[in-house]
Amino acid sequence: MPKVTALRVLVVDDDPDVAASTALILKYFGYEVVVARDGPRALEAFQAQEPDAVLLDIRMPRMNGCEIARRIGELCNRRKPRLIGMSGFGGAELKEHCAAAGIDILLQKPVDPEYLALVLQAMLPPAQPSPKVAVP
Repeated sequence: MPKVTALRVLVVDDDPDVAASTALILKYFGYEVVVARDGPRALEAFQAQEPDAVLLDIRMPRMNGCEIARRIGELCNRRKPRLIGMSGFGGAELKEHCAAAGIDILLQKPVDPEYLALVLQAMLPPAQPSPKVAVP
């Protein structure tokens, strides 16, 4: 059986409990996960890891999720990852603000784990066989 390359997700949340639990959920569903707790670390991780998707807490101190999304858009030298915002707040104005920043979808916290997995599954291509392994 060929080795499958897991899809990589960058989780960005300043709340350590939310970041850890989200990472645990994603690992359970088979994703490779990288966690960043603030904007500058998120941008560093984005450049180093080239994730397939980025889960962004929208309301964070210093650099919010929308600003991180804008900067990721500027940094993309390959295909843009899917950007998923997460917020304890909602409303049409926030959704518009997120969309203008390049965020593909805004989810309301707390996010149901199975729903998050379905969203990622719908947004991301299926995992591909590793190029290092010959497939018959």
